[in-house]
Amino acid sequence: MATVVFSGAALRGIEHFLGTATAGCRASRAVVLRSAAALLASHPLAGAALERGLRQLVIGHGATGAMAVYRFAIAADEVRVLVVAGQRELGYRP
Repeated sequence: MATVVFSGAALRGIEHFLGTATAGCRASRAVVLRSAAALLASHPLAGAALERGLRQLVIGHGATGAMAVYRFAIAADEVRVLVVAGQRELGYRP
């Protein structure tokens, strides 16, 4: 199982994603984010391949999901999450 490490930018993105939710929705968004981190730990290549070794994982939460851009460092068995942002902020429409 890979270790999942979040960059400062990813942590700020998570805070923003959670902070823009209503109080009732915030807890379910947190559960979805935890589930995505667990998925990446178990299946680091689950996200779609991008360029330069980056991958992108769509984190579904209805019309207000998030996306994570990450890199899997095979030698270190480490998933490095570089960015987390709301899908709408990135122009993604489910």
